[in-house]
Amino acid sequence: MAISYTRALTHTRSIKRLSAVLALSAAVMAVCLTSGIQKASAEEKVDFTGKRINAIIGYPPGGGTDAVTRLLGRYMREHMPGKPTMIYRNIPAGRGTGGAEYVAHKTPKNGLYWYAGANNVVDGEMLRRKEVNYDPRTFNFFGAFDRSGSLILIRKEKRANFRNSTLPPVIVGTADGSDTWGELLVWGKLYLGWNIKFVIGYPGTASLLLAIQRGEIEAFGTSVVRIIDELLVKEKGYAAVSQIGSLRGGKVVSRIGFENVPTLASEIEGKLPDDLSKQAFRYWTKSNEIDKFFFIAPGTPNSIVAVYRDAFEKTAKDPNFMKVARKQFGPDFGVQSHIDITDMVSETAYPDEKVLTFLRNMKVKVGLPTEPLTQEEKNRLIAKLGLGKKVTTTLTDVKNGGRVIEFMTGKNKESARVSSSDTKVMIGGKSAQRGELKPGMACEVEYAASGGAAMSILCK
Repeated sequence: MAISYTRALTHTRSIKRLSAVLALSAAVMAVCLTSGIQKASAEEKVDFTGKRINAIIGYPPGGGTDAVTRLLGRYMREHMPGKPTMIYRNIPAGRGTGGAEYVAHKTPKNGLYWYAGANNVVDGEMLRRKEVNYDPRTFNFFGAFDRSGSLILIRKEKRANFRNSTLPPVIVGTADGSDTWGELLVWGKLYLGWNIKFVIGYPGTASLLLAIQRGEIEAFGTSVVRIIDELLVKEKGYAAVSQIGSLRGGKVVSRIGFENVPTLASEIEGKLPDDLSKQAFRYWTKSNEIDKFFFIAPGTPNSIVAVYRDAFEKTAKDPNFMKVARKQFGPDFGVQSHIDITDMVSETAYPDEKVLTFLRNMKVKVGLPTEPLTQEEKNRLIAKLGLGKKVTTTLTDVKNGGRVIEFMTGKNKESARVSSSDTKVMIGGKSAQRGELKPGMACEVEYAASGGAAMSILCK
C-alpha cells in the first residue's frame, strides 16, 4: 500500500521532534547528575580548620604508646585539611580497653576523636572478658607502627645460669607475666629448659630498671632504646640473651644491631611436641606482629576515614618524621598500612578457644596468673616487695581530671597515676574523688615509682 508524501513527511517530523525531546531530556539529566555529584562532593569535603582533635591514648603518660602517639599527632596534623590542633588525653583504664570503649561507643562520629592502642587491646584473651564490649574488626584503622621487638636483659654474672639448670635460677622481675617478653620467657622455660624464676609485682619498666640495678632481680625484658643503651652501652654490666624479633615477610628477623642474639623462634623450631603447641606458637607469633595502632570510631563517614588514612600515609613518608621516630624508638621502627593492621586484627582477634586454654595453662605451669593483675593486687605486691615510696609533698600539677599528679621529691620532679577505683584519695580527712585534687595541695603520696600507680593520696 502506498503512503502519501504528506503523511510520510509528518511521520518524519514526529521522529525528529521525539529525537529532539530525548536529546534535551538526556542533557537535562546529565546536568542534574553533575549538579548532584558536585553537591555530594561539597557535602563530603572535610575541613578541620579551627578544630581541636582529641587523641585518646589508652595508656599512662610517659610510656611507649604515649610517646609514639604524640610524635604521630605532631606531624600528622600538618597533612590534615585545616591543620587542626591535637589534644592528647590518657585513659589507661583496663590496660587500654577503657579508651578503646570510649572512642568506639561514646564519641561523635565527626573525626574529632581517634584512639591509640597496643596489641593487648585486640588480644584474643582480652576480647573474651565480659567488660569488653567492642569488636576490633569494626574499627576504622588508619595505620600502625611496628617497633623493635623486646630483648631479654640479664646481669652478666648470671648469664651462665640462664641455660644451665644445675645452677641457681635467674630471678626475673615482671608485673604479672602478661607482657610479650614475659610470655617469651614462659615459652623458653617450658620448651627450652631456661633456668628462670619469676617474681611478680613490679609495676612497670622504671621499677624493673631500678630493681636490676640494685640486684633485687637479675633479668627482665624491654624494647625501650633508652634503657637498652643505659644497661648495655653505658653500664656494660648486662647482656642480651634472647629476643622476640620482628615478623618481616612471614619470617622472624633479629633486631638491628642484635643479630648475634638468638630469637625465640629460631631456638624453639623443631622443639614443640604436638600440633596444638605449634598452633599456639604460630598464633602467639602472629599476634605479636601487632604493636601500636590507631583508629577512629566505627560509623565515621568514609570521607573522614579517607582523610585520616591519607594523612597517616603522608606522615609515614615524611623523612623528618621517620628520622625522629627511628632515633627515639630504634632503627627497626616500621610502618604498617591500614590494610595491614586490619588484616592482622581480623586474623588474630578471635582464635580457637583451645589455643587460649593452652596459653593459660602454660602460665599456670610456671606459677604466673592467667590474667593481668588488678591495680589493687599490684598494690599489695608492691607493699610486700617494699617497692612503694611514701613522701610528704605539695602537688605541683594535676592533669587529665586528676588522673595524673605531679610533685617534687627533693630536687626531683615525679608523677603518679591516680585510679578512680584503686587509689585511696582523702582531702581534709574525708574520702574524695581524684577530680577534687588541685595544684598547691599539701599531701602524703604513697606510690610505686615515678610514673607508676598511686596507692594513696592523703591531702590536708
